[in-house]
Amino acid sequence: MLSRLLALCLLMAGHPATAASPVEEPVDMSFRNWTTREGLLHDRVRTVLQTRDGFIWLATDAGLLRFDGSSFKAFTVHDGLHAPVVSALYEDAEGKLWIGTIGGGISVMAYNRIERTYTRTDGLPSEWITGFGLNPEGRLLANTWGGLALFDHDHFIAPPKNETEPEPILPIARDGEGTLWGIGHSCLRRWQDGQWKADPGGTSNATAMCVDHKGRLWAFFEDRLWCRDAGVWTSHEMPAGTGGLVNTLAEAPDGTIWIAVYRKGLHGFKDGRFITPAPTPGYSPDLMESVIVTRDGQIWLTSTYGLYRMSEQRIRFGIVDDPQAARVSNNLGGLLEISPGKFLLATQGNGFLVWQDERISRLDENPELGPEVFGNLLYRTTDGTLWLGGAKGLYKWHPDQESAVPIKQNLPIPDSASIWAMEETGDGTLWMGSTLGQLLRIRGDRIEKVEYGGRNEPIKALAVEKDGTVWVGTRGNGLFRQKDGVWSRLGRETGLLSEVIRTLYLDPDGHLWVGTDGGGVALFRGDRFVPISGEDGLPSDSVSQITTDDRGWLWLGTHRGLAAINRAEVDEVRQGRRTEVHPILVNHSNGLLSEECTIAPPVKCADGSWAFATVRGFFRLQPDDFQPDTSRPPVFLVKLLANGNPVELREEKIQLPPGTERLEFEYSGIFFKDPDRLKFRTQLTGLDSGWVQSGTRRSAEYRNPGPGTFRFEVQASTGNGLWSEQPAFVEIMIAPHFWQTWWFRLGAVAIFAGTIVFLARHAERRRSALRIEALERRQAVDNERARIARDLHDDVGASLTQVALQSQLVERNLIRRPERAGEYLKEIFKTARETTRALDEIVWAVNPTQDTLDNFVSFLGAFVQDYTRSAGLRSRFDVPETVPALAMPPTVRHHLYLASKEILHNVIKHAHASEVSLKVTMNDGCCVIVIRDNGSGFVEAPAAVGADGLLNLRSRLEQVRGTCSRSSTPGEGTSVEMRIPIDWDQG
Repeated sequence: MLSRLLALCLLMAGHPATAASPVEEPVDMSFRNWTTREGLLHDRVRTVLQTRDGFIWLATDAGLLRFDGSSFKAFTVHDGLHAPVVSALYEDAEGKLWIGTIGGGISVMAYNRIERTYTRTDGLPSEWITGFGLNPEGRLLANTWGGLALFDHDHFIAPPKNETEPEPILPIARDGEGTLWGIGHSCLRRWQDGQWKADPGGTSNATAMCVDHKGRLWAFFEDRLWCRDAGVWTSHEMPAGTGGLVNTLAEAPDGTIWIAVYRKGLHGFKDGRFITPAPTPGYSPDLMESVIVTRDGQIWLTSTYGLYRMSEQRIRFGIVDDPQAARVSNNLGGLLEISPGKFLLATQGNGFLVWQDERISRLDENPELGPEVFGNLLYRTTDGTLWLGGAKGLYKWHPDQESAVPIKQNLPIPDSASIWAMEETGDGTLWMGSTLGQLLRIRGDRIEKVEYGGRNEPIKALAVEKDGTVWVGTRGNGLFRQKDGVWSRLGRETGLLSEVIRTLYLDPDGHLWVGTDGGGVALFRGDRFVPISGEDGLPSDSVSQITTDDRGWLWLGTHRGLAAINRAEVDEVRQGRRTEVHPILVNHSNGLLSEECTIAPPVKCADGSWAFATVRGFFRLQPDDFQPDTSRPPVFLVKLLANGNPVELREEKIQLPPGTERLEFEYSGIFFKDPDRLKFRTQLTGLDSGWVQSGTRRSAEYRNPGPGTFRFEVQASTGNGLWSEQPAFVEIMIAPHFWQTWWFRLGAVAIFAGTIVFLARHAERRRSALRIEALERRQAVDNERARIARDLHDDVGASLTQVALQSQLVERNLIRRPERAGEYLKEIFKTARETTRALDEIVWAVNPTQDTLDNFVSFLGAFVQDYTRSAGLRSRFDVPETVPALAMPPTVRHHLYLASKEILHNVIKHAHASEVSLKVTMNDGCCVIVIRDNGSGFVEAPAAVGADGLLNLRSRLEQVRGTCSRSSTPGEGTSVEMRIPIDWDQG
């Protein structure tokens, strides 16, 4: 105790109390707040931790949250926590997250899954956890309501007691000299000679500490901030009323030490003075709990009102914050600085206002410049005259004058038109464009209307080059150019993506830039425009403002904030070597009240800043405060789904079963400054041929990948053209079905090859069979031709020879023996008739239309009738009413006909019959033909060799798969039956 008192006296002697408490300086800061409306489980956030992978983890009263700057991933009692209130977080050397809860013990998370929970049964003295730390040996300590617990392998034990000094339990810090420091029970101690000791000359008490980038130790207790630098302590008294319980200290990139005073707000110490965020609507400093600074320099606060992200405000706002003023007062159609810090505003509905130091006043009491007036134009000419264009008139005003002078009555435009655009040339000539498309030129006191070829579209912008070339930008009809006294129109055909022009700008080098609605910005080079749009890196395709700063950077005011393109990229665009750009963005993440810029041209202010008009007032910034972003954001795989089922991402190689037809990957990147700027690209080797640009989409899906080994990779970029140094990846091996294996495919190939060989051989055999059939058909045709020739020779030829011989006999006997000549003539007639019948039979046999069974039966009946009538015999017929019209081969017809003819010949020659009958029936797939006579008949007996006509009939019918049988009874006649199968296609 004596040593402590002595140390305190020395401390007081070295650091005398000041006469008055220091004054805290408010500083402008931008902030963003997340509550349950933005995805928090609970508005109270007790503590926050950034793990080595870059994610932020939030301990809330309803569970644990993982935050990537864009979305939250919740872990609650449904995911393995034993209690909803999370009170402490710690990441160990293996990357596991230790989660302390109120009433639920300690849960350990790995690979985004609760692996185990430790409770009283595992050695914890209490399941109410208040913090984590390390002992000097680097072993995990847990602080509970029942005391300390030391983690020993797979359980907790009571730590060794130190009777002289309390055990440090909060995270240990190592200063620049390598000294180990720790805090326990509000006591600050250093590790020396194997034990914790108080440091003489400094504070022995502290509730929070940190080490800055210079290696200095900072500690806080009650109302003082202490700093130990090279062994020397200094203290800094907090401003009156700001002290209290401090749980955390954190250093920002600019060296500011931020102090979160429990339930009293956030305070900073920078360059020997205390600062605090200036009061801002929505910011509640009285409910702060802790502060951390992430590795990208972002300041994070936990509070009862959710999570806050704070950053230095590099933007100053100019808004009409007057409850009596209309809301349209901040929708600006024109902006000018008329003196340092004093701005003239042309509002869209509240006339013309003067803004200075957050106070507003009316420019003029003229009602045509007052409330409900739409101000569309503010322009300053080289002589200092200000031109004010509104819906009710055009006015000239000089700051030295008391009121503006109207001149609209002198303009050759309709009363309903107003002036929207104005541009001055080097000789003082003024060009003006109206809302109804009239183009005016003012030279001295002379005002004239100029015809330029427009169609009465509103003129939104004008530009005049040094050589006198005039550019006119219209809303909907592109651009018009007057060069060397000749007007011409330029639109889509010359490279513009949109013909709705919003602004024109000539840069210091004389290059024309065109801002369009829907087509981005375009540079006029040569005789064409080079467009740059959202696909090329712009935040929006609507560009309303264009200017360049002193560095040569191109600033574009869009509907999604400002985009600043560095000089090198601008030069490459001018030279035609680049169209893709990587601008710095100024948007809501920088605190903008509105990202939508109006068509009022940017204004360079007296202090070197630039002012930009929006639909919610204007803002000012110093271009030098915005430097190129060279970060390469880390990227992570957060989920893998196979056929819709989650797969744990524990290993870099994952085996998936056969039948995996759909792979879904979810990924994320870390860029807390502006997470909406993150863009991604992916590739799945084995399917994708290269990187696939995914834009801001944070998922990728592949269908039917098939079996094999695949590697999925993803990279992220902030839009600066630089991608993650290391892609997040996972290798996936999809097992094949048995029919997708190599051995099955080899067997299938062999079977396929064998099948091909078999089919080829079968096809060859079939072709051979077809060739044989063709030869057989040709042989049949040849045989039929030979038969026809033979029949013609035997029947017709013989008969004609007989007729010739008989004709000679008639000639010889015609005079001497006329009666004999008459007999020869009768013989000639008989022979001619038989020849005609034979010829009819031959023609019938070769006629293809007769190749049916019904036609054959009809022909056979007619033949029997004619043949028997010529012999003086009667004939009877028994034929079915309908006979199938089956195709009948010529050979079958021929043999049946000849057999029938032979039977009739035998009847006439030998039977002595008076009647012949023909019967045709269809029976058992056969055609049965029976020819019967009523002649003398005979007794069946073996015939002499070569004398039995039945053998000839049988032989003939057997050639067509038929049969022939005969029956005869003496005195009753003879019957011959011929049976022919009608399935000729199988013959």
